[in-house]
Amino acid sequence: MIIWVGEVTWRQVAELRESLFDEMDQHDTELCVDVRLVTEIDRIGVALLIGANLRAKAIGRPLSLLDANGPVTVELTRARLINEFTMTEASTLPRVTPTGTPD
Repeated sequence: MIIWVGEVTWRQVAELRESLFDEMDQHDTELCVDVRLVTEIDRIGVALLIGANLRAKAIGRPLSLLDANGPVTVELTRARLINEFTMTEASTLPRVTPTGTPD
C-alpha cells in the first residue's frame, strides 16, 4: 500500500508519479493507494490518478483508492470520474498517521 499525505498538486505530481509507477513495476499484486491523508488535489493530481489507473489496467494490475470521502473522492466525483476507479470506503477503518501508526 502507498500512503499519500498532504497536497497532491502540480508541485508534487512528478515525485508521486515516480514512486507510484515504480511500485507498479516492482510488484505483481493489486496496488492500493491510501489517500485519506490527502488535504488537497488539483487537476494535475487527478490527471496523475487517471494515468495510473489506465496504466494499471493496461498491465493487468488492479489499482484501488482507500478514502473516507476526502478531497480525492470529492474531486473525482465532481469531475464525474469516480466510477472509473475502484474505491474502498475507509470510514470505519482507523485513520493512519504519516508515521504509519493508527490515529
